[in-house]
Parts: sequence; structure tokens; C-alpha cells
Amino acid sequence: MKTKKNAATKKSKYIFIKGQKNLIKDVRGQDGRWLTSVTIDGVKCHTQGYRMYSAMIGRCHKGWGRFIKQKAYSDVKMFVEWMQEMDGFQKFVTWANKQKGYRKGYSPDKDLMGSKAYSPDTVCFIPTEINGFLVEQSRGKLPAGVHVNGKGFRVKQSIDGKNIYYGTFPTIAEASAKYASVKEARAKELAEKWKTRISKAAYEALIAYKVPAPKPEPKPLFDVVEFLRGRYEAAQNRQVLEVCE
Repeated sequence: MKTKKNAATKKSKYIFIKGQKNLIKDVRGQDGRWLTSVTIDGVKCHTQGYRMYSAMIGRCHKGWGRFIKQKAYSDVKMFVEWMQEMDGFQKFVTWANKQKGYRKGYSPDKDLMGSKAYSPDTVCFIPTEINGFLVEQSRGKLPAGVHVNGKGFRVKQSIDGKNIYYGTFPTIAEASAKYASVKEARAKELAEKWKTRISKAAYEALIAYKVPAPKPEPKPLFDVVEFLRGRYEAAQNRQVLEVCE
């Protein structure tokens, strides 16, 4: 019984994050520095700040961790002071604990601010719902949100885990325009829903959110049709010259 009492007392010093296995809120050591992990009853538990920091570092180092094969992170960079070997983690966690949404367990995000770098000016903390909204996935040569359904190009958006359809259009351009319209309207809805729980910068970025314009298809290096047309026209010109002679 005594052992159980001591274990309960030990655990009470730390705040576990709900829904996350072996993850605790940030805690300082006796020297005042932020800890990366704490061993509780023989189990190593990482701190919230360290897990976030490790994930960001992983995205900024080619060939590191689970991000090794993800092209989306090939050009991601990080604030110089957060990259320092000894104090980078300490500076990040100190800064993060002063930001709105961090203590609620929201995720650090740079994409909403239109950046490819993690820094104090480009990172905001957003909930899972907004994070999921920002994911843009295209299917082959089609823009995000546009799918072929046999009758044309259908527009789809995922909201709360459900697919919402907005009709079928005869051209990719029309479908893409419709998707942009509903996507941007959804951004404003999320901004108002989370206004009091996210930073002012995150709120303003959602209000001003615009769907990136679809990338134009690159012209082929060798156009067979144009080549054959040129050969045909050249042959026709030779026949005209022969008749004239």
C-alpha cells in the first residue's frame, strides 16, 4: 500500500496530456531549464515542448526520422536561434509557452502564414480542425478538391470527417473556381468559430485565406501534332513549287 501511495504522489507532480500516450506538460528541472523527458514509474514520458520541437527539427533535416521520404518538407527551414545545439530547444519552449493555443496542445503551423520556415514570426498554434482544413491534396493532374465522376468534374470538400459535394462542372476551370469559393468561405467559418482560442495572427490569416491558383500544365518538350502538321505543310509547299516549275 505504501508503494502505491508514493507512486500516486510522484505522478501528481506532472500533468499528463489527455489522449496522448506518455506525454506530459512542460516542466523545468532543478536548474530551471526545460526538461525533454521525465521517467515516471519506470516509463519515459516526453514533454509536450520536446515532442513538438523534435517534429519540427525532423522536417528541417533531410533524411531524418519519419519525414525522410516526404517531398513536402524538402525546402522547410527553421529559425536560427531555435537550431542552436544547446539552447535551441530551451528558446523554443520558452517562446511557445507564451503563445496562444500552445498550452491547449494545439499544433505548431507555418503553412497558414504562407511560410516555409518555422520561426517566431511565422508559427501559430492551431487545433486539429484547422490543421486538417489546410491540407491540400491534388489527384494526379487535377487541382485539389476536383475529381472526375464520369459526367464531368465534381467538387468535394471534407468537413468534420464527412465529404460534402458541391456539384459537377463541365470544365476543370469551373470546378476549380467553385472549390476555391467554398474553401475560402469555410476558412472564414473556422476563423469565427475559433476566434477566441487562436492568436490574432491565425484569425486574420484565416479571414484572408485564398486557395492557391492551379498550376498550369507544362507544355510538352516535343509536340507530335505540331511536328506532323509542320511536315504536312512543308510537303504541300513542295508540291506547289513543283507545279509552278
